[in-house]
Amino acid sequence: MKWEFQKQIGPYYADFSILGVKVVVEIDGGYHSDPIQAERDQRRTQYLEKSGWRVLRFRNERVMEDVMGVVKELSATFEAIA
Repeated sequence: MKWEFQKQIGPYYADFSILGVKVVVEIDGGYHSDPIQAERDQRRTQYLEKSGWRVLRFRNERVMEDVMGVVKELSATFEAIA
C-alpha cells in the first residue's frame, strides 16, 4: 500500500490517502470541534464517501496518546477491505 500525504481529491486535500484501497485518514486538531468547521468536515466526508473513499478520522490527542490503538483500528479497516 502506498500512502500519500496531502493528496488532492476533487476540491479537497486529504491528510493521508491510500489509493489502492481508497482510504482517507484525517488527523483532526482542536479547531475541528468548532461547529462551522465540523459542518465543513461533514460535507467533505460526504463528498469523499460518494466518490468511493472510506474516511477515517482521528483526533490529534488520540494519535499522540494512543498511537497503538489508532494503528490497530487502521489494521482492522485494511483487513476488512482485503
